[in-house]
Amino acid sequence: MFVEKRQVSYKIILLEVGVLLRVNCFIQVEGFFDVLKNDYNFNRFITRGKSGT
Repeated sequence: MFVEKRQVSYKIILLEVGVLLRVNCFIQVEGFFDVLKNDYNFNRFITRGKSGT
């Protein structure tokens, strides 16, 4: 069941429509971080509890 759904998803991702959706999602996320950095003067993420590797 899972493998079948994953194969269908993979086929959709490779189609032209899937490529456009991925590009659009990437642009939306980048826009969000742009707003954080520029409008709110946010330039550093705090990762508490994680080692700095």
